[in-house]
Amino acid sequence: MFFLLSKTLGPLTQPVPLGLLALLTAWALGRARRARWLRRLCLALAFTTLGLFSSGAVANLLLYPLEQAYPRPPALTAAPGAIVLLGGATDAEIVTRGPYEFNAAADRFVEAIRLARRYPQAVLVLSGGSSALLQGGEREATVLAPLARELGIGGPRLRLDAESRNTRENALYSMRLLHDVRGPVLLVTSAFHMPRAVACFAKVGRPVIPWPVDFQRVPLAGARNWLPRAIALERSSMAVREYAGLIAYRIAGSGVRWPQETMRSISAPRPCTSASTHSVGPASSERSSGSLQRFGTRHPTASQCW
Repeated sequence: MFFLLSKTLGPLTQPVPLGLLALLTAWALGRARRARWLRRLCLALAFTTLGLFSSGAVANLLLYPLEQAYPRPPALTAAPGAIVLLGGATDAEIVTRGPYEFNAAADRFVEAIRLARRYPQAVLVLSGGSSALLQGGEREATVLAPLARELGIGGPRLRLDAESRNTRENALYSMRLLHDVRGPVLLVTSAFHMPRAVACFAKVGRPVIPWPVDFQRVPLAGARNWLPRAIALERSSMAVREYAGLIAYRIAGSGVRWPQETMRSISAPRPCTSASTHSVGPASSERSSGSLQRFGTRHPTASQCW
């Protein structure tokens, strides 16, 4: 039920579907004399929604709280024990002749590989299965694993979570792969996605050091950034989808904190106990402790463990 909620609430609240719904409602009320005021209201709502969210200023306004919630640390006090890369850097819907197809968030993968090469003792976890509502689709961790090996990150250092379908499962299954890792864990994902991701990892007992990439805000220089543009509508849609995700996770009791809240200090962390199996996936998660499955259960905070 939670997976269905997390995957449907976002698309249903997007500016384009809402605008089109308002236009269709206005068209359906076109011949109803008594509903002229409602038709005009729907038309105004449609054009206002599409117009506002197509502005670069509105897109920046929506993205700012998300991308500023967890800034990248200026320096690491200790070498990381693991680097976790969340899925979202490839486009499984595009059919190509090659083994993979990156999207605009490709710097997630690039930065994760750069960090893995900089810290050769750190484990690299590729976390990402198929996010499709129905079964099937490419599993991102499986797609990117051969490329990571070609770039020099392989062997026992490379660990795959190809079963997770959303951020909650990213955290749950990745933590199982880190049971033998002691030390800070760097979390690499898009800046606007970081608030939800950090909260999910903290909730399953593995607070992380945020390492945001893929920033979407742009300088508002020039008049064209204030006029309606398709790229601004896309960025606004990203932000609205993320806010919808925050609401869905909040309803489910995931412990997600709003972007305006600052991160708790993770100085002087202590290692905490976790599951001792490398098996990841729906079956293994059902056999594990219920405290790892339900977000309402108390877990160590960022100041208590790695």
